[in-house]
Amino acid sequence: MWWLYNQAMYLLSFGLAVKGWWHRETREWNTTRKHHLKQLSTLRKEAGGRPLVWMHCASLGEFEQGLPVLKMIRKQDENVYILVSFFSPSGFQQRKNTDHADVVIYLPVDTQTNAQLVVAHLSPRLFIGVKYEFWWNYLRSLIRSKVPVVYLSVKMRENQYLLKPWSQEFRKCLAQFSMIFTQDETTSQLLRQAGLTNTTVAGDTRVSSVLERLKKVRSFQHLEYLQSKDRITVVYGSVYVSDLPFIQHLMELKKDWFHIVVPHKIDKASVAQMTAALSHQYHLWSQWQGEWKHQVLVVDTLGMLFDLYAYASLVYIGGGFERSVHNTLEPAAFGLPLAFGPKNKGFVETAWFLQNGIATEIHEENDMTTFAASINGDQKELKLAIESYFNDHSQAMMRIEDWFLKFYFK
Repeated sequence: MWWLYNQAMYLLSFGLAVKGWWHRETREWNTTRKHHLKQLSTLRKEAGGRPLVWMHCASLGEFEQGLPVLKMIRKQDENVYILVSFFSPSGFQQRKNTDHADVVIYLPVDTQTNAQLVVAHLSPRLFIGVKYEFWWNYLRSLIRSKVPVVYLSVKMRENQYLLKPWSQEFRKCLAQFSMIFTQDETTSQLLRQAGLTNTTVAGDTRVSSVLERLKKVRSFQHLEYLQSKDRITVVYGSVYVSDLPFIQHLMELKKDWFHIVVPHKIDKASVAQMTAALSHQYHLWSQWQGEWKHQVLVVDTLGMLFDLYAYASLVYIGGGFERSVHNTLEPAAFGLPLAFGPKNKGFVETAWFLQNGIATEIHEENDMTTFAASINGDQKELKLAIESYFNDHSQAMMRIEDWFLKFYFK
């Protein structure tokens, strides 16, 4: 098993190197990862004698799940040195300058040599993993070095590879973690059935982050217009070109509504591709003077999406026709009807929103007509349902902090 895994890591490393020959982003990713690997001993010197806490995330969504725990650790120990590593460029690029970590790096490919080198150089006091980002050579090196390993927001389904009979060696590694905090009881049950007792149901830590951000929502000049005279506004968040047929159907259906489109990527090439495929006249945020000549606004500026939800009547979340739907918790916090594509599995919140009539799953253009009609539903009942979800999960950080106080900060 370990031999096969190690061969897969070498193939991954080789594949990334080959792809970097013609793919600029991959080439930059490879170069930066190698640079960060060389910097590790310097980072440890910068930390000095301070305890180093290392949190690893696949991408931005996992970072948001781990962020409340980082804040809690910093609050308990101001002297701590926090290192965050990412696997994906999207997470690294958006959070490389975060105030909540002392340093942010790319994780070197999980070969045995890299894992031993990284753990030896960093000598962490604690490792925190998020969701299901399991890199087994790193985890084995951490355990051999007697570094406590804690995982947050773990979510599994019955067909998860770690629950298969052939994954016994991986589960032996899981059994040596200090704690596995799960998002739901189902995941904890599955892990217990697989022989793991070091698990506890915490809930979704992102709820704490979202509720905290909700207190600090920014307002934007020229958008107050949308909040007067019962105007209806749809915000389309983190959308891809693959979302456009459904978006344009709703724009055509509701020409008197206002439509704010926020592309997933806001570089010039991506925005140009998005606007070229858009069959409606629009304003571009970076060039807009605030006069509403058209009903469509395309936002080509980073960091605005969460605050834009405050102006929405309904929200469509993109990504559901790509790899996976993007963050649905943030718009839900505003008590809004939601819609997204079919690639939404593996998230506690999306399943709950669909089951409780808060969200509409989009498969074809006519589903957007159903989504539009949700504005006529009982909005008070919808908001109460959303509040119940947030209340259930708002205790996640309390449970996690209680464990840390008993076992880590004791």
